[in-house]
Amino acid sequence: MAEIKQLPSWDDKCSSRIIDILHASKSLRIPSENALRSSKPYAAIEFGYYASLSSAKDLPQFEKKIEQAIRDLGFSEFSYFRSDGGAADSERLVTVSSDLLTDYFAERLYEHDLILPYADSNTAPVYQSTLHDYAKNAPFDIDMTRMMKAICELNKSHGYHDFYNTLAKAKSGTGNVGYQNCLWSKVGSLLVA
Repeated sequence: MAEIKQLPSWDDKCSSRIIDILHASKSLRIPSENALRSSKPYAAIEFGYYASLSSAKDLPQFEKKIEQAIRDLGFSEFSYFRSDGGAADSERLVTVSSDLLTDYFAERLYEHDLILPYADSNTAPVYQSTLHDYAKNAPFDIDMTRMMKAICELNKSHGYHDFYNTLAKAKSGTGNVGYQNCLWSKVGSLLVA
């Protein structure tokens, strides 16, 4: 397998700086909403993740680095997806319950899942519960609202009570990319109040 291109490293202490950035990121106080609109407060932390991930020599090492970074942030389960519904490698890019995914695709719930059109036209992070609340409180009852309610119930039946969706523009292919962290899970993911 071809090597993954790396960011230049300045000296052998680079990895310890990354670890320092990771540890520092855990104790940062949450900035005000206005500060969150600017990416400047997070630039060093984000660069640390990119530097760490880019040091992977092959895909398995890259996957291990992603999983470790996610665990370091306090999460245990995650999934990557494309907003166009494009094929994803579910063995590598998803750690949520395979039974949940089987039910989700068997019932064709993706046809009305609001996260997909949201991710296609937005990059602002969103809690999955925000989308479920929209459907639950809608003044109408259509396929989309019924399917969003079904998705919510399916998630809860497998112990997943919320997901935090982080979205980004895709550089290749069609459809933006999304990353979900599982919140409030029965399996020990990060609990956010």
